[in-house]
Amino acid sequence: MTNSVTVTANLGSSAQGNYLFVATGTLMSDTNVAIVTPVIDGVLDSSGNLSVSLLASDNFSPGELLWSCFITIRGLTPMNVRDFAVNFSLGASQNLFTILKASGWTPLST
Repeated sequence: MTNSVTVTANLGSSAQGNYLFVATGTLMSDTNVAIVTPVIDGVLDSSGNLSVSLLASDNFSPGELLWSCFITIRGLTPMNVRDFAVNFSLGASQNLFTILKASGWTPLST
């Protein structure tokens, strides 16, 4: 059985923008990767929220399935974080920024 994680984030009530999640890792070069949606994109809702379901990295061996995230919000510098794991063992629903901080990402100060 494969597990997915619902990843959510609130980027502020006035935030307008879009997001893109791209599957990376060694599995993505395999011709048998049909179970992974390689690119997931969307638009922030009217409250500045995003919610996306990602196939969990811990369904596979370490490094086989990682994710990269690109978020563009009008008026701000685009956010680009590459090659982080989304592990179901940490919960079926997780905050994006908690996942990113656990992978070593630090937000820019404003």
